[in-house]
Amino acid sequence: TTKANFMLSLELMGPNHMLWGSDWPVLTVTAAYSDWFDATLDLLRGLNNENRERVLGENAAALYLRSEEDTDSPSRGAAASHDKAQRDV
Repeated sequence: TTKANFMLSLELMGPNHMLWGSDWPVLTVTAAYSDWFDATLDLLRGLNNENRERVLGENAAALYLRSEEDTDSPSRGAAASHDKAQRDV
């Protein structure tokens, strides 16, 4: 079941390594977005507020911020090259 799979994932990875996402708008074919989000909150019910917030957004924000800071990132490399070119003008 979904709950069993979620609980196993939580046990194996912990809330610091989980991200919530959806396939909106496709998911609305079978139920409203609010129904899916309510189902998510039901799965997260056993977590404390801090861990629930991690899964629902903080982990994703940290991941994206970390990738922006990564100088090996192609987007960061392009931005750094642009900044250098502007200084050289």
